[in-house]
Amino acid sequence: MFRSSLLVSLLAALGAVMSFLNQLVLARFFGTTAEMDAYLIAISLPLTISGLLAGVLGYQLVPALRRAEASRGGADALFRSACLGLGGGAAFFAVVGAIGSAWLVRKLNPGLSLEQQVLISRLAHVTWLCLPFAVLGTIYTAGLHNRQRFAAATLMTFAPTIGSIVVCLLAHARIGIDAAVWGQFLGYVAVPVGLRLALGKPGRGRDPSGFRNVLAQMPLALTAMLIFVLYPFSDAIWGSRVGLSAVSYLGYAQRLLVGFSGLAVVGATTVLFPRLARHAALGEHEALRRDLGLSLRYMLVCMAPAATLIWVLADPALQLLFQRGAFHLSDTLALGGLLRPMLFGMVAMSCMGLVFKALFANGQVGFAAIFSTVGSGVYFALSGFLGTRMGVLGIGYAYAITWWLVFVLSLTFIWRHLPIRRFLFSAVAFLAKLSAATASVAVVACLGSQFLPAASSGDSPRRLLVLAGTATVAIGTYLALGNGPLASYEVRLIIQHLSSIAKPATPEDGT
Repeated sequence: MFRSSLLVSLLAALGAVMSFLNQLVLARFFGTTAEMDAYLIAISLPLTISGLLAGVLGYQLVPALRRAEASRGGADALFRSACLGLGGGAAFFAVVGAIGSAWLVRKLNPGLSLEQQVLISRLAHVTWLCLPFAVLGTIYTAGLHNRQRFAAATLMTFAPTIGSIVVCLLAHARIGIDAAVWGQFLGYVAVPVGLRLALGKPGRGRDPSGFRNVLAQMPLALTAMLIFVLYPFSDAIWGSRVGLSAVSYLGYAQRLLVGFSGLAVVGATTVLFPRLARHAALGEHEALRRDLGLSLRYMLVCMAPAATLIWVLADPALQLLFQRGAFHLSDTLALGGLLRPMLFGMVAMSCMGLVFKALFANGQVGFAAIFSTVGSGVYFALSGFLGTRMGVLGIGYAYAITWWLVFVLSLTFIWRHLPIRRFLFSAVAFLAKLSAATASVAVVACLGSQFLPAASSGDSPRRLLVLAGTATVAIGTYLALGNGPLASYEVRLIIQHLSSIAKPATPEDGT
């Protein structure tokens, strides 16, 4: 499982690089201007709905396809039914959304000028049309995951990002921010085409009963996924009320966090989900909890030092990478300040991706829906309350509070039947070692930042070298402590796996 997770994580890392490049392109050409705010508001609702549907199908279809193989001897019929039914439904909603986009903009963002409303509506028309292609892409991805073919599915997720980058570079001077949405649209069209070629031609026939079972679970599943996709919509509403550029800061921060967390989450959840589904199907609940617990510890071991390192070095890193063109020093400082509380929430959010996979695999969609409803309500309400009092930074605090609240509630539910003494000591020992090792990352990062040349010096190569060297030493110190004095089992196991992968193959290995 670790090797497959590592492969997908490496591909996800490439995707994160693509996403980051897209952020650099948008920052250079559009910065945090009213045009960038309009773009993020325009895509917020369409992409929230497409993300919601895509997330639900990603969670539901793999277990459903596995059940179809076990009970009916094949999954192709269910796959075809899902493509026809859900693809057609998504196309209908896309047309309705595009027609009603102007009305939605007026109702959801009443404080905007007429010029902004016209621009947002025009951008939203194109974004709504991405919906059916995104849904079809998710169905094909589930088909590939069911066949344990993770690489092709992960690679094709890059297409919308690549499309946005290419069209922005070629056409931003002529059509402005419209280049971003048209590039995304072309990428979304390419996704199902590429995945269809990778999957091959599915068998004939349909499975209406299996498809009805999937549809029957969708209302709860949609509610369960809401917490993962609500943020752009909520941020567009409350950010537009905070003031100019607030939506842009939130948009950059959210995308950066998704990129950071995706490096670990995508690989782990992609490979872990079929494993958890198999445990659930065989009634191996103890094995399911064991795999989930180990995966959560791995996630914390990976994400805690990464979040700490970015926390300390956020301002100089953003200054080096983003501050050019339409992105200014004030934007760097505002975005860095917003990122810090959100990085704390990112650690819990990354773990929740694993927790929700376990709940879906075990058929506990209703409980996932409860946690999601609570989290979504808390985030929306806190964003409005704290945003009006603290500005955009208040929305960042709302993000952190929400994810840790939902994470603690979900863990309490999953391990509610086990006696606390059974795992309390090991959990406290694990967290103590993790905290000590993570503190070393903060210390090294703070010391390394003292050697950074002033931003006004223009010595970008040296700044990059110092940042890279500081990050390398900080992570090296973390791994050394985990593999040595702190004796972290998870760190040692990760190092062993990495060493075995890096070791050249020999005839004795059977390779």
